[in-house]
Amino acid sequence: MSSMSELIGRTDLLQVKNSIPGLKLDKLLFAGKEPWRKTCGPTGLARNTMRPLDVRVHELLLAGERSQIALKNTDLSVGTRWAGSQKSPLYATFVGVAGQSFGAFATEHINLRLDGVAHEGVAKGQSGGTVIIIPPEDSWGDEAVLVGNGLRYGASGGNCFIAGKVGERAGVLQKSGVTVVHGAGWHYGEYMAGGTLVSLAPVGRNAFAGMCGGVGFVYNTDKEDFRRSMAKGLKVEQIAENSPFTAILLHVIEEHKAATESPLAVQRLEAMATGNFEGWWVITPDIKDPKQLEAKREAQEEYARQ
Repeated sequence: MSSMSELIGRTDLLQVKNSIPGLKLDKLLFAGKEPWRKTCGPTGLARNTMRPLDVRVHELLLAGERSQIALKNTDLSVGTRWAGSQKSPLYATFVGVAGQSFGAFATEHINLRLDGVAHEGVAKGQSGGTVIIIPPEDSWGDEAVLVGNGLRYGASGGNCFIAGKVGERAGVLQKSGVTVVHGAGWHYGEYMAGGTLVSLAPVGRNAFAGMCGGVGFVYNTDKEDFRRSMAKGLKVEQIAENSPFTAILLHVIEEHKAATESPLAVQRLEAMATGNFEGWWVITPDIKDPKQLEAKREAQEEYARQ
């Protein structure tokens, strides 16, 4: 074989070394017909799902059209192909279900909005621009889950506003920029090194584990549940009106409201406008020993390599 593509579908080259009683591999090793070969593999996948979409988006943008562009879950890495190539602001609005890595590696001038839901890896590696996701029309609700796992994984800049809940490991390894969500799963902000993470609703367990920089905000009126969700080694405080972090929190939520028109953001801001900061917590790394900081950074780098 001269290439990996020639190996696709060649189940005739596989041999079962040790059969396990009761385990049947017939369907797995079935040799199908060849037409699928044209649509499998990285080359076929890119040709059949990404390029036509990118062409259509550019045609609309060049024509100055602002219409929404429909997505389906096979549309992968939407927006990534424009990263680093934009010299002027690009604004694109989508509707539907985005496949994995929507807005991944977005750079300066890339501004993407999705009215719908998205799979894993939204805005991972983002270094600039803005990624906005709001629920489909007439689907607003406190329990709306809009994004899968790994939101903003390793992001080093830019803003990301999600007007709904997200999956696990949101904001992991974030180094800079702003992320706002309406609740998240486990490992929220794990190994966070910088920037700002705001959740307008409770998050899952092991939040901010290994945090060595930045600032996190979480809204949770249940003190015991909040304590259980936080990892060890953190400095946790309840926010008061005169807190030095209050201005940051208010500014970020105002930005989130402007970007998403989130009713929950409006609700939180109205409460704070009356001096009611109950339920708001600020999280920062509790590091007094430089050696401890270095150990956390080494653990962060090791995690990133995995």
